Amino acid sequence: MSFEPFNWNVIVAGAWNRAIFTPEWIAKNIFKLESGAAINIDVPLNFLAPYRVLHSEIAVLVSSSHLEVAPNSCSYEMLDKAREYARRAIEELPRTPITAAGFNFRYRCKELPIEFLEVSNCRIDKIFSDAGLEIVERQVRRSLKCGDGLINFDFRFDQPENAVLGLNFHVGSSDDNVLKGWLQMPMNGVKEKVETIINNLPGVAK
Repeated sequence: MSFEPFNWNVIVAGAWNRAIFTPEWIAKNIFKLESGAAINIDVPLNFLAPYRVLHSEIAVLVSSSHLEVAPNSCSYEMLDKAREYARRAIEELPRTPITAAGFNFRYRCKELPIEFLEVSNCRIDKIFSDAGLEIVERQVRRSLKCGDGLINFDFRFDQPENAVLGLNFHVGSSDDNVLKGWLQMPMNGVKEKVETIINNLPGVAK
Protein backbone atom coordinates (compact mmCIF):
# COMPACT_ATOMS: atom_id res chain seq x y z
CA MET A 1 0.00 0.00 0.00
CA SER A 2 1.43 3.37 -1.01
CA PHE A 3 0.09 6.86 -0.39
CA GLU A 4 -0.10 9.98 -2.56
CA PRO A 5 -0.27 13.23 -0.55
CA PHE A 6 -2.85 15.89 -1.43
CA ASN A 7 -4.50 18.99 0.04
CA TRP A 8 -2.34 19.62 3.11
CA ASN A 9 -3.40 22.76 4.99
CA VAL A 10 -3.60 24.73 8.22
CA ILE A 11 -6.91 25.80 9.78
CA VAL A 12 -7.62 28.27 12.58
CA ALA A 13 -11.28 28.27 13.59
CA GLY A 14 -12.73 31.55 14.79
CA ALA A 15 -15.02 34.47 14.07
CA TRP A 16 -12.70 36.17 11.58
CA ASN A 17 -13.61 39.60 10.20
CA ARG A 18 -13.33 39.03 6.45
CA ALA A 19 -13.41 42.78 5.77
CA ILE A 20 -9.95 43.09 7.32
CA PHE A 21 -8.40 40.45 5.06
CA THR A 22 -7.98 42.50 1.94
CA PRO A 23 -5.27 41.31 -0.46
CA GLU A 24 -3.16 44.31 0.57
CA TRP A 25 -3.56 43.52 4.28
CA ILE A 26 -2.66 39.86 3.75
CA ALA A 27 0.39 40.81 1.68
CA LYS A 28 1.65 43.23 4.34
CA ASN A 29 0.76 41.42 7.57
CA ILE A 30 0.74 37.72 6.68
CA PHE A 31 3.30 37.46 3.88
CA LYS A 32 5.35 40.44 5.22
CA LEU A 33 5.83 41.89 1.73
CA GLU A 34 6.81 45.42 0.83
CA SER A 35 4.08 47.74 -0.44
CA GLY A 36 3.37 47.09 -4.10
CA ALA A 37 4.88 43.58 -4.15
CA ALA A 38 3.22 41.21 -6.61
CA ILE A 39 0.67 38.72 -5.33
CA ASN A 40 -1.87 36.50 -7.07
CA ILE A 41 -5.59 36.53 -6.36
CA ASP A 42 -7.82 33.62 -7.38
CA VAL A 43 -11.50 34.53 -7.54
CA PRO A 44 -14.09 31.73 -7.97
CA LEU A 45 -16.42 32.50 -10.88
CA ASN A 46 -18.99 29.70 -10.88
CA PHE A 47 -19.61 29.20 -7.16
CA LEU A 48 -19.66 31.19 -3.92
CA ALA A 49 -16.39 30.83 -2.02
CA PRO A 50 -13.65 33.03 -0.51
CA TYR A 51 -11.01 34.35 -2.88
CA ARG A 52 -7.47 33.01 -2.51
CA VAL A 53 -4.49 35.31 -2.02
CA LEU A 54 -1.28 33.57 -3.08
CA HIS A 55 2.41 34.22 -2.61
CA SER A 56 5.32 31.77 -2.98
CA GLU A 57 2.95 28.85 -3.65
CA ILE A 58 0.92 29.36 -0.45
CA ALA A 59 -2.69 30.58 -0.40
CA VAL A 60 -4.64 32.35 2.34
CA LEU A 61 -8.44 32.00 2.41
CA VAL A 62 -10.75 33.51 5.01
CA SER A 63 -14.38 32.74 5.78
CA SER A 64 -16.51 33.90 8.70
CA SER A 65 -15.76 30.65 10.56
CA HIS A 66 -12.13 29.85 9.78
CA LEU A 67 -8.82 30.93 8.33
CA GLU A 68 -7.16 28.47 5.95
CA VAL A 69 -3.54 28.59 4.82
CA ALA A 70 -2.85 26.06 2.09
CA PRO A 71 0.43 25.30 0.29
CA ASN A 72 0.18 24.31 -3.36
CA SER A 73 2.60 21.42 -2.81
CA CYS A 74 2.56 18.84 -0.06
CA SER A 75 5.86 19.00 1.81
CA TYR A 76 6.72 19.40 5.46
CA GLU A 77 8.73 22.52 4.66
CA MET A 78 5.81 24.20 2.88
CA LEU A 79 3.35 23.22 5.60
CA ASP A 80 5.68 24.72 8.20
CA LYS A 81 5.63 28.01 6.27
CA ALA A 82 1.84 27.82 6.18
CA ARG A 83 1.77 27.34 9.96
CA GLU A 84 3.93 30.45 10.35
CA TYR A 85 1.49 32.49 8.26
CA ALA A 86 -1.40 31.23 10.40
CA ARG A 87 0.46 32.24 13.57
CA ARG A 88 0.98 35.74 12.14
CA ALA A 89 -2.75 36.13 11.61
CA ILE A 90 -3.39 35.26 15.26
CA GLU A 91 -0.74 37.73 16.40
CA GLU A 92 -2.00 40.55 14.16
CA LEU A 93 -5.64 40.15 15.28
CA PRO A 94 -5.46 39.21 18.98
CA ARG A 95 -9.09 40.17 19.69
CA THR A 96 -10.53 37.68 17.22
CA PRO A 97 -12.63 35.05 19.05
CA ILE A 98 -10.84 31.82 18.15
CA THR A 99 -11.68 28.26 19.18
CA ALA A 100 -9.22 25.81 17.63
CA ALA A 101 -6.20 25.33 15.41
CA GLY A 102 -4.99 22.39 13.41
CA PHE A 103 -2.95 21.24 10.47
CA ASN A 104 -3.88 18.44 8.14
CA PHE A 105 -2.15 15.72 6.17
CA ARG A 106 -4.20 13.88 3.55
CA TYR A 107 -3.26 10.94 1.37
CA ARG A 108 -4.90 8.89 -1.37
CA CYS A 109 -4.35 5.18 -1.65
CA LYS A 110 -5.14 3.51 -4.98
CA GLU A 111 -5.10 -0.09 -3.79
CA LEU A 112 -5.75 -1.41 -0.30
CA PRO A 113 -3.92 -4.62 0.59
CA ILE A 114 -5.79 -7.60 1.99
CA GLU A 115 -4.03 -7.10 5.35
CA PHE A 116 -5.66 -3.72 5.85
CA LEU A 117 -9.07 -4.89 4.68
CA GLU A 118 -8.93 -7.72 7.22
CA VAL A 119 -8.14 -5.50 10.22
CA SER A 120 -10.69 -2.84 9.18
CA ASN A 121 -13.55 -5.33 9.04
CA CYS A 122 -15.64 -5.60 12.18
CA ARG A 123 -18.62 -7.57 13.40
CA ILE A 124 -21.11 -4.85 12.51
CA ASP A 125 -20.24 -5.32 8.81
CA LYS A 126 -21.49 -8.90 9.00
CA ILE A 127 -24.63 -7.77 10.86
CA PHE A 128 -25.49 -5.36 8.06
CA SER A 129 -24.67 -7.89 5.35
CA ASP A 130 -26.78 -10.60 7.00
CA ALA A 131 -29.66 -8.11 7.10
CA GLY A 132 -29.38 -7.58 3.35
CA LEU A 133 -27.98 -4.05 3.71
CA GLU A 134 -25.25 -2.89 1.37
CA ILE A 135 -22.29 -1.02 2.83
CA VAL A 136 -21.24 1.68 0.36
CA GLU A 137 -18.47 3.29 2.45
CA ARG A 138 -16.36 2.26 5.40
CA GLN A 139 -14.57 4.53 7.84
CA VAL A 140 -11.98 3.89 10.53
CA ARG A 141 -11.54 6.79 12.94
CA ARG A 142 -9.46 7.15 16.08
CA SER A 143 -8.36 10.13 18.19
CA LEU A 144 -4.82 9.81 19.53
CA LYS A 145 -3.42 11.79 22.45
CA CYS A 146 -0.71 14.26 21.43
CA GLY A 147 0.48 16.66 24.14
CA ASP A 148 -2.38 19.05 24.92
CA GLY A 149 -4.19 18.15 21.71
CA LEU A 150 -5.12 15.25 19.47
CA ILE A 151 -4.14 13.53 16.28
CA ASN A 152 -7.40 12.58 14.59
CA PHE A 153 -6.83 9.55 12.37
CA ASP A 154 -9.48 9.06 9.68
CA PHE A 155 -9.40 6.36 7.00
CA ARG A 156 -12.36 5.95 4.66
CA PHE A 157 -12.96 3.97 1.52
CA ASP A 158 -15.88 3.01 -0.67
CA GLN A 159 -13.87 0.53 -2.74
CA PRO A 160 -10.40 -1.00 -2.21
CA GLU A 161 -9.07 1.17 -5.04
CA ASN A 162 -10.52 4.42 -3.63
CA ALA A 163 -9.29 5.22 -0.13
CA VAL A 164 -8.40 8.45 1.69
CA LEU A 165 -6.30 8.76 4.85
CA GLY A 166 -6.45 11.94 6.93
CA LEU A 167 -4.31 12.98 9.90
CA ASN A 168 -5.56 16.09 11.69
CA PHE A 169 -3.32 17.61 14.39
CA HIS A 170 -5.95 19.46 16.46
CA VAL A 171 -6.10 21.53 19.61
CA GLY A 172 -9.15 23.36 20.93
CA SER A 173 -8.69 26.56 22.95
CA SER A 174 -9.68 30.21 23.09
CA ASP A 175 -6.19 31.13 24.30
CA ASP A 176 -4.05 32.67 21.53
CA ASN A 177 -0.85 31.39 23.14
CA VAL A 178 -2.08 27.80 23.22
CA LEU A 179 -2.99 27.90 19.55
CA LYS A 180 0.25 29.58 18.52
CA GLY A 181 2.20 27.06 20.56
CA TRP A 182 0.40 24.21 18.81
CA LEU A 183 1.30 25.68 15.43
CA GLN A 184 4.93 25.87 16.55
CA MET A 185 5.20 22.16 17.33
CA PRO A 186 8.60 21.14 15.89
CA MET A 187 8.05 19.85 12.38
CA ASN A 188 10.62 17.07 12.80
CA GLY A 189 8.50 15.66 15.61
CA VAL A 190 5.33 16.04 13.54
CA LYS A 191 6.94 14.19 10.64
CA GLU A 192 8.01 11.39 12.98
CA LYS A 193 4.46 10.99 14.29
CA VAL A 194 2.95 10.97 10.78
CA GLU A 195 5.41 8.38 9.54
CA THR A 196 4.99 6.24 12.67
CA ILE A 197 1.24 6.08 12.12
CA ILE A 198 1.44 5.36 8.40
CA ASN A 199 4.28 2.85 8.60
CA ASN A 200 2.47 0.81 11.24
CA LEU A 201 -0.63 0.32 9.08
CA PRO A 202 -0.86 -3.27 7.85
CA GLY A 203 0.30 -3.76 4.29
CA VAL A 204 2.26 -0.49 3.99
CA ALA A 205 5.40 -0.86 1.89
CA LYS A 206 8.32 -0.10 4.20
